[in-house]
Amino acid sequence: MVNIKQSSIMQKSLWAILLPVIVFCSCSKGKESAPAEEVKEDWQIEATINGVRTKFNVTGSGIGRNLEENKKSLYFFLYSEDKQHSLILSIKNDGATGNEFQMKKYDVVKLPVVDDSTTDVNESLVYPRDVVMDYSERMADGGYLSLPLSVKGEIVLTENDTEKMMVSGTFSSEMRTYSTQKLKLTFTNGKFRNIKYNNISPQ
Repeated sequence: MVNIKQSSIMQKSLWAILLPVIVFCSCSKGKESAPAEEVKEDWQIEATINGVRTKFNVTGSGIGRNLEENKKSLYFFLYSEDKQHSLILSIKNDGATGNEFQMKKYDVVKLPVVDDSTTDVNESLVYPRDVVMDYSERMADGGYLSLPLSVKGEIVLTENDTEKMMVSGTFSSEMRTYSTQKLKLTFTNGKFRNIKYNNISPQ
């Protein structure tokens, strides 16, 4: 297995994660610097994490198109206002053109499987083809560590204004330590409203 830096996951190799049919998530030990603040307008994203209501800033969002597979992904990079939590949310739909996404519940399931030690990819945590919910926690030096967690949850898309390029919906999940399956994090009552996705590649 190889360690892949979290910064490369969240920035340089975004499409390698969000666009393939199967998304592989390594047990990363890499870290990235804290993000710049974003100017807020009429939008909101928050969730209760282990009983504590937490607000998030959106530091990256958009639509990625995979023309070869005829698919598109809607994604968000989120950091809590206290800078203790980092989260990636993404959903995938068929059809690479347009900005339309199905208004529905997208189940998030990331469960342990046996890793093939002969490859350079960690197959021990595998996402389904259409949803991503990836969590990182802040380290003492200010970087973020992507944790090897199994995930069961949901992202519900309730509104998509294709002209203003804004979406709203809800999310929740339980995240457990991979090795012991001990409950580590619960995200409840997650809500996002009027989140813009004006970074579209390719147009």
